[in-house]
Amino acid sequence: MSDDLRNFREFLGLSHERIEGMLRAAVECYGDGDLGEAERILDGLIRLEPKDARAYKLLASIHVLDGHAGRARPFFEKALELDPKDPYVLVGLAEIYLDINRFAKAMPLFERLFALDPKGEHPAANRGRMLVEHTRKKLGA
Repeated sequence: MSDDLRNFREFLGLSHERIEGMLRAAVECYGDGDLGEAERILDGLIRLEPKDARAYKLLASIHVLDGHAGRARPFFEKALELDPKDPYVLVGLAEIYLDINRFAKAMPLFERLFALDPKGEHPAANRGRMLVEHTRKKLGA
């Protein structure tokens, strides 16, 4: 984190615990279906904590739920850059690529996802397996 950002956070009195509290508040709003409020909290959180992959992932999920997968893509991409082994981010971004028929972009993400879960135990990886199978059937492969 840059010294300017650290100084600004200190000026605002935003400790690590307060930042975590903002994330919890956004998750609670998300769970309650108040996606607009969750998005506002996360927009502010990303400005204060630009390397928090969780905030980008949740913001991407909000855009997907709102039916704006195109707006979700850059947030999933940033989350993946910050946390390249997050199964939920891998499957979320891969699914967006599938939806726009960018199979060459989706398949390496699925491969990474499946490599993280070779036994088929993680829900995100299993969703990915289901998406790949569905796509194969749809394309007649």
